[in-house]
Amino acid sequence: MYPNLRAEMKRKGITQRDLVNVLKDRDSKICLTTLCNKMTGKSGFTFAEVVAIKDILGTDIPLEVLFQKEAV
Repeated sequence: MYPNLRAEMKRKGITQRDLVNVLKDRDSKICLTTLCNKMTGKSGFTFAEVVAIKDILGTDIPLEVLFQKEAV
């Protein structure tokens, strides 16, 4: 659903489980299942989540590009 996000995670060597662990350290209530649902488009990310994920990845890619959905 989010090819740019997945590519950046792969480049940085960060898994979905890694993201969940860091988000939990930042007082997020997200679990792995919830993140998987968000990554596949079954539910949406909050603005706070996308900002935190961008920060965790340490990327300069704009949010609208990083979280751009793939064309269907």
